[in-house]
Amino acid sequence: MAKTFDDQPKPSMKERVSKLNGSVQGSQAWNSIFRPGSIFRKGYTDSPRNRSYVIMNNVLYHLHPVKVKRHAVKVSYTLCLGGLSFFLFILLTVTGIFLMFFYRPTDVAAWNDISNLQIGDVVRAGELTIPEGVELVDDPEMAIITALAGRIEVEPEPTEGEEGEEGETAEGAAAAESSDAE
Repeated sequence: MAKTFDDQPKPSMKERVSKLNGSVQGSQAWNSIFRPGSIFRKGYTDSPRNRSYVIMNNVLYHLHPVKVKRHAVKVSYTLCLGGLSFFLFILLTVTGIFLMFFYRPTDVAAWNDISNLQIGDVVRAGELTIPEGVELVDDPEMAIITALAGRIEVEPEPTEGEEGEEGETAEGAAAAESSDAE
């Protein structure tokens, strides 16, 4: 037999809202946001212990506390590290935007820039091709690139009496080779 819904009375609006409220407040998302100990759930009395508990459990209050001690604001204590890090972030962003527009990461462009250099050549600032509307601020005789010859380091060959490859001396290796030949 099929059950009919007519047997049960239709819940009132208040019962439906309370049921919805119970299911929302019992959800995992609600418990993660309004966890036990949260000021949203139980409030807090204004004591130093509860204030520090709230600050440690809330990132926003940790970054921007309600009260700050006088010595914590002195420049000798903070060294403007927040301002310096923000300035460096802005500098990194601006230089990244410039590189995004002007940097050409192709091997063809790089090869065309250095293909005619010989060892000992110096590229000066005045020799660069500068686009229209851009003027050179530095001294045109300032060296930008100097082509130098590469160096190869050669390891000296071991002489007689020095240790060889397997920890033996050169004389011991020669004696072992002669005994293998026999």
